[in-house]
Amino acid sequence: MLQGLKSRKSLKDDAGMLFVFPKSGRYGFWMKDMNISLDIIWLDRHGKVVFIAHDVPPCHRMFCPVYKPIANALYVLEINAGLASRLGVNIGDIARIGIDLEGNNIN
Repeated sequence: MLQGLKSRKSLKDDAGMLFVFPKSGRYGFWMKDMNISLDIIWLDRHGKVVFIAHDVPPCHRMFCPVYKPIANALYVLEINAGLASRLGVNIGDIARIGIDLEGNNIN
């Protein structure tokens, strides 16, 4: 079972959680027992935004909706709800991720 940001009561605007998958796919996310709403951004292997689920609310029911992209993705970024819109993030944009897969900062 993956926990992700489930235990968080809040998230700074300059923070988020990046999921890196072993291969591209249409990975679904749900908000079961979360405390905060999130924007969920799916990116392909080139860092191109392929789908955004905006303002996804927490779910405290037995069965929760699963949010899936319309295209394959290799990365998924979870950030505070509304931040994608405030930053002007759109499908087709290219993200520059400032770490390598070993966690080292790159510029």
